[in-house]
Amino acid sequence: MPGASVRRQRVERFLTGPPTAYDLVLLDPPYSLDVDPVLALLEPWAGDRVVLERDRHGAPPSWPAALAPATPRRYGDTVVIIAERRAVASPGVIAR
Repeated sequence: MPGASVRRQRVERFLTGPPTAYDLVLLDPPYSLDVDPVLALLEPWAGDRVVLERDRHGAPPSWPAALAPATPRRYGDTVVIIAERRAVASPGVIAR
């Protein structure tokens, strides 16, 4: 895919750099990882959509206010959650 990039390193290390918004962010962390701190760091990096794969038996993640998660999709012991950036309303404009 033209313009796509894949980063193979610990997400905490990558997110210490200057933020660049990505159209799509895929997160497939180890199931035992607490993703809440990562989601908090990720907020300025996330463009339109974030896809998170998790263990369905774990606690649901705490999404940053800027990201709106859809209903989780369950596949066996896995849950996939797709979150989209919330629309920011301009003064006098109603966001849908």
